[in-house]
This record gives sequence, C-alpha cells and structure tokens, in this order.
Amino acid sequence: MALEAGETFLIWLKMALFRLEASNFLGNSDAIPSKIPDFRTKNHSFLSQTGNSHQLHSVTLPVQNRKPGVSSKEYSVKNRILVLVCCAIFTQNLLKAQEGAEAGIGIAAVSYFGDLNTNLRLNRIGAAAGFGLRYNFNERLAIKLSGNIGRVEAYDSDSPNIYERARNLHFRSIVADAGGQIEFNFLPYYHGSKDNNWTPYLFAGLGVSYFNPKAELDGKWHELRPLGTEGQFKGDEYYTVAGGWVYGAGFKIDLSYEWSLNIDISARRLFSDYLDDVSGSYPDPDDVSDLRGEEALPFIDRSPELFAKDPDFFTRNNIEAPIGEPGRQRGNSKNNDTYVYLGIGIYYYFGDLKCPYEN
Repeated sequence: MALEAGETFLIWLKMALFRLEASNFLGNSDAIPSKIPDFRTKNHSFLSQTGNSHQLHSVTLPVQNRKPGVSSKEYSVKNRILVLVCCAIFTQNLLKAQEGAEAGIGIAAVSYFGDLNTNLRLNRIGAAAGFGLRYNFNERLAIKLSGNIGRVEAYDSDSPNIYERARNLHFRSIVADAGGQIEFNFLPYYHGSKDNNWTPYLFAGLGVSYFNPKAELDGKWHELRPLGTEGQFKGDEYYTVAGGWVYGAGFKIDLSYEWSLNIDISARRLFSDYLDDVSGSYPDPDDVSDLRGEEALPFIDRSPELFAKDPDFFTRNNIEAPIGEPGRQRGNSKNNDTYVYLGIGIYYYFGDLKCPYEN
C-alpha cells in the first residue's frame, strides 16, 4: 500500500539526513545512500521483469562532490535543503492520495426540543431517512452535503411541568432539510489503511428546513399556520421554511476499502420558533374569530378540553381554567426550536488511494 511505502520512504529520508550530518562531521561527502529500497504498493511495484531477468527501478538522490573552497557547513545546508524538498514533495503527494468523494444513505431517529418539550424528553421519537455527499480534502478535513426527512411531535400531557400540562397543547410535523457542513477528523483517516481506518469527528454548518405543524381535533389533523393561533394577521404568518445551524459529532470506520460505516448525532437549530406553532402569547379570541373564523378558536387555548376531562387537576394544582387569557405567555419566543437526528449510514468511496510515485 501507498501508506506503507510512504512510511518506509520517510524513514529512509531521516536516515539520509543523519548520514549527511555524520559525513560532514567526518569530512566524507560520499556517505549518502544513493538508492531507495524496493517499495511495493497495491497496484504497482518498482521491481519489473523483462523475460527471465529482473530490473530494480530506484530513485537516486543527486549527490555532488564537494567543490574546493566550499565549507563543510555550507555543503551540509545545501544537502539538508535537498532532503527537505523531497520530504515536502512526498507529503504533498501523500495528502492528495486521500482526496475523493463519498456518497451514502442512512436511517435515523429524530426528536424535537422546544416550547412543547422544555425538559428534553425522549419519549416520542420519530423515524427519519437521508442521504449524504462528502468530499475529502485530506485525512483531516472534508465537506458534506446532506438531505433528510422525518417526523417530529410533542405533547404537553407528557410534561412534568404543571403549567405545561394545563396548557394541553400538542403538534406533529414533517421535517425535511438540506444542509452543508465542514467536518474535522480527530485522527488521520485514510480509506484502505490498516491502521488509520477509523476516527471520531466534529462538524458544523448551515441548513434550511421545511416544516408544517398540525394538531388533532375530533380525530382529524389540521394545519395550524392558517389558523393564526397567536393572532397573526393574514399575510404575517410565520414561514414554514427556515434556515438554521447544523452541528454535531460522529464516528466513522471502514468496512472495506470502498465502504465505511458512519454513526452521528446531528442537530438542526432553527432560526424560527414556530416548528411547534408556539412562541408568543395568547391572542384575543374575538380578534382571531374575526380574522380566521370560529374554527380557529379551539386551537388557541386547549386547557378547557383538559378541564372537561379532569377538573380535579386544576383544583389540586390551584390553577384557574381556562388559562388562555389574552396577553398571557403561551411560549418562549427567546428560545428557538431544535430537532436532533441520531443516525447510522453506509458510504461508498469513489476515490483511489494511489502510490505517491504513480502518475
């Protein structure tokens, strides 16, 4: 493999540099090894065969006899520069050997966190699926484009917070997103390497998400945005497409030269607080009725439904029903909504790990 050949080459260069210094100290400038040992890679060998004879192809470092009047120190500096140039050229070629694209698909669990899930509950996990396209610049850095689709939901009835349970709101929504991110590998990662074939990694970027919150009433699910549940005027409703931050961490490991397994946790922090249709305060029901009609009223304040089923809950907790007085806090507009994927995917590598000496 190219990596094994590369390690041998670097060891040889270090030996050459050491012998250069020794030769200068002893006054012998011809003590430099003139040939590189036999390197073998996966697809190429420098040892060729012609008929029944073998020929060793080698790389010869240019060695010049010291000219009269040139000091040992000056000659040593020139040869050091020569060795460092060789090292730089080799390292550049080795880094290029990891360049290449990957493509993959995966499945994930997805959970929402926001006004209807303030205590980070994980009891309502949705399913998701997605794809990714990655380009590796070198063994440390890569960029990735991804797309995902899933479903999130949350219910106040699951909350340990008494006020949130009395609020009695809920929602569900499809989430579909696309994003771009920069990835950093903690460890050197080379496809096809025996030793550097896994690494944890971090990533961050930007994305755009689509959502459309709905709520159930009498067995039917209704879109909430057109109902103006927080008193939005017509034309001033929130957008169902929003940008957001993409960030997270993962782990990848080779299954073979071409295939790798990726496991990551990836968050979408939206620039919107309306993934759940909850953000501000309760509106005046009369205003909503004038703007949206009577059918919007049941979705503004759903505490009367809980009171009808369990009036003792309000009595035990000293809460007056209904709680949806105009101007009273309904959500927290200072904390935007987030949803998080925990996914596993399989990726195919289209690059080719070549020997640095191959054209």
